[in-house]
Amino acid sequence: MAPMNLRDIPEDLVLDILTGLPVKALKRFRCVCKAWCDLFGNPDFINKHCIKQTILKNQSFFVNHYDETDECNSVISIFESDGDEVLNFTETIPIPFSEVFLNNPIIIGSCNGIVCVSDGVENIGFWNPATREYKPLPPLIPSIDPPVVPVDVHSNWKLGLGFDQRTKDYKILSFVLTYFEAYDVAVDEAQLYSLKNDSWREIPSFPVFAGDVVRGSICFKGDCYWLAYRDDPAYNFEDTPYILSFNMADEKFEKFELPDFGLSINDYILELGMFNGTLAVILYTRPGRLFDIWVMEEYGVTESWVKKWSIEAVSGLATISGLVWPLGFLRNYGVFFEDDGGQLVLYGKNSHVFKNLRLCGRKNELQVVKYVESLIPIDGRQ
Repeated sequence: MAPMNLRDIPEDLVLDILTGLPVKALKRFRCVCKAWCDLFGNPDFINKHCIKQTILKNQSFFVNHYDETDECNSVISIFESDGDEVLNFTETIPIPFSEVFLNNPIIIGSCNGIVCVSDGVENIGFWNPATREYKPLPPLIPSIDPPVVPVDVHSNWKLGLGFDQRTKDYKILSFVLTYFEAYDVAVDEAQLYSLKNDSWREIPSFPVFAGDVVRGSICFKGDCYWLAYRDDPAYNFEDTPYILSFNMADEKFEKFELPDFGLSINDYILELGMFNGTLAVILYTRPGRLFDIWVMEEYGVTESWVKKWSIEAVSGLATISGLVWPLGFLRNYGVFFEDDGGQLVLYGKNSHVFKNLRLCGRKNELQVVKYVESLIPIDGRQ
């Protein structure tokens, strides 16, 4: 039987096979023929490939930590989960921009394979780890006129990465509280970056005090979400947590109420995350070592918050010096934590076992981010 020629294979079947391949393989196959090289740069193919990778691939994560051979070098290690509590290491990649960053790199978020990286001070960049393409963003131009005389200025800066489904544009929201100490004046402002326009513009009517927004953001269905706090007269003006969201298409903010945990704000800490495709929070009670996982079962409905399960952090900790902070979920199989030695720990929901994953970060800087590889270009450098 004569060998089958590539031209004999139906085009739809070839496309179906190619969209299911990892980016590394597609980069090698560009040299097969000019038609394939052109195909892999076609926006329709790139979109189909991204969708198929999201559907077919096992859930992937990357961990932002330092290189064990050089603690000054920040890297991401990529893992795939092929089932219940199982993680398989894929590769480790250096984080770009390090030569210009003023602080250690922070992962702002990941969306369709595009990652936003920042130093938390003034430098921001887009990065596609699969294609190794990266793009430094233009600097933020504050709308606040600087004072005539030099003054001490303090800033509280928050960022969020999202995707505008309507215009197919990747955007970054930045909001900052700038405090001019000499004048005892604080000013809030929000700006939005568009990858298509490669520019920042001001977003009016910022509805909250920027200093009340805490921790990093998450990207859910293209929009950004943060934990925030407000003084609530119903609770004797004690800080009350809620979720702040920003719709990337409508460019509007929205607030979501959290359930009443029945605790004083001083008795717990919260971490926002995604649990099995829904908004969720991890509640960590400070006096004990108990973690509760709460899930919003019906989007936007306060009454739909349900406590799914609890973790008692007392057993299985022989190699773990103590849990410090929840970092996110492994589907509905488990929870990632950082211990007080900066080590990454995974708790298995079914096994009820804490596993040290032997990855170390700078204390309180370890990050676990959900990730899917893609060919999506960012028109940057490689």
